[in-house]
Amino acid sequence: MKPKIDFAFKEIMEDEKARVGFLSAVLGLDPENIKETRILD
Repeated sequence: MKPKIDFAFKEIMEDEKARVGFLSAVLGLDPENIKETRILD
């Protein structure tokens, strides 16, 4: 993966709303069922 793509993905995932939307789409869950997300190093 190109470093630019990795950097952009990391920047987008810092936004909690974007993170919840991404996780709900990938996992096939209702976004309302995701109570909390955390980014770990």
